[in-house]
Amino acid sequence: MKASIISHPKTERFIQLRAGYQAITGDDCAAMLLAVFEHWTNYKLGQREQAEYHNRAARAGYQPATQDTELWIYKSNNELIEELLGHYKERVITEALKTLIERGFLLKRTNPKFAWDRTLQYLFVTDAVQDALDDWVRNGMSGGRESHTAKKRDATRKNAGMGKEALTIPQKGGMETTKRRNGDRKKEGAIPQDTTQDTPQDISIAADAARPSAEVSSSIRLPGETLQEHMDRIRAKVRERASVPPAPPAAPPPAPASAPAPAPAVKKGSKKSKPKAEPKERVRNPMFDAVAPHVVGSSDPDSIRVAAPQIAKVVKYLAEIGVTPEQVPAMAEFIQKECFVTRQTRIRPGSWEKFAPDWINSVKGATSTRAQRLMEVYTQPRPEITNDPDDDFDYSDGGNLLL
Repeated sequence: MKASIISHPKTERFIQLRAGYQAITGDDCAAMLLAVFEHWTNYKLGQREQAEYHNRAARAGYQPATQDTELWIYKSNNELIEELLGHYKERVITEALKTLIERGFLLKRTNPKFAWDRTLQYLFVTDAVQDALDDWVRNGMSGGRESHTAKKRDATRKNAGMGKEALTIPQKGGMETTKRRNGDRKKEGAIPQDTTQDTPQDISIAADAARPSAEVSSSIRLPGETLQEHMDRIRAKVRERASVPPAPPAAPPPAPASAPAPAPAVKKGSKKSKPKAEPKERVRNPMFDAVAPHVVGSSDPDSIRVAAPQIAKVVKYLAEIGVTPEQVPAMAEFIQKECFVTRQTRIRPGSWEKFAPDWINSVKGATSTRAQRLMEVYTQPRPEITNDPDDDFDYSDGGNLLL
């Protein structure tokens, strides 16, 4: 085989469309798919000898034979779309596969070893394809393409409208129509050879004469009248008709008196559209507004909106113990001192529940138990850390006495 003038990549994909496959399948997509399965079957046949050799070597070494020697081809619909370079969609490929299976050119199955693998496997039936090709050759290698394109030609004729068949010249006492037979590939002349050179005008005149009207008798060729005389008479009639000025358009009828527009009919069972309710104004909670800046640490509306669930939890707790919004700033200041976080303005929700009872006791005049304990711790001297084994002081927390 001679080398090509173009150097193509070895792994480049290409599509084969054989006339024989097109004839026996009656579909371009099915013909291309049949060529694809033939290619992969030839490839697996070429690899079978080497695969059998590896299997024999594996069995000799008491190892499982893992090489596939069957001719079943694993192809999903997406892979077949890639094989045809994306020319056909999945629906078209599915129909083409169905055609090939119905005609016996392919067999299909799922993975017999793994039930979970639903990828279809196809087997190229060589004998069935070869028999169909032999019949096609014995029939003179014809009949396949015509049957394949018959539907397309019929659809073209139906949608052609005023085509060449409708534009004919009247002949001897009536309008003659031409008929085109299916399968006839010879081009038929739409205009007889003895007509004048004014072809487009002749066609338009003949088409106009074909319209049913009161003057249709003028378009009939009279006995003994030559074709030239007949055409001249039709042209004169057309010019006479064109010289008559068109009638002015009739005046539009007077508009009726304006009447109130009827109410739109409401279909039975349809829901009436309800007017949209105006958005209700948000009722502000004084306790929420008082607690929010201390929980968030700022008055930023976005931050308050994000921390709304935590703020609501604190508000609910303070309402249960009887705290008013006016008392919140004093309580926040007390909690900051108790937590030793005077440099921070944010108070966590758990601190409110932890120190609220102490603040209530301080308001009532009692001394905070925790505050008193902290003062005692910070006023006594801090012990020195020694390595004396008799020292029973617990240094595990670094000497921190804060509880």
